[in-house]
Amino acid sequence: MELLNLIQEKLQQLMALGGIAIVVIAALSVVTLAIILWKVFRLIRLGAWAGRCTRRAVAFWQGGQDADAVTSLAASRSL
Repeated sequence: MELLNLIQEKLQQLMALGGIAIVVIAALSVVTLAIILWKVFRLIRLGAWAGRCTRRAVAFWQGGQDADAVTSLAASRSL
């Protein structure tokens, strides 16, 4: 109950400072942060930064082992 009263008091202070515009900007900021975190989480799950297979494939390719490079990339989860 104390937490709810504190939140209500802080919201009232925020409204007194800048009105509804400040509250809307704050809400949009929270929503934007949530969307960014959600997208980053999805990219991590898709393997967007999993470059281990890619580095291995480049090493194979530089060594003239094209078939091994293609095989390495076929097993990759990276985007």
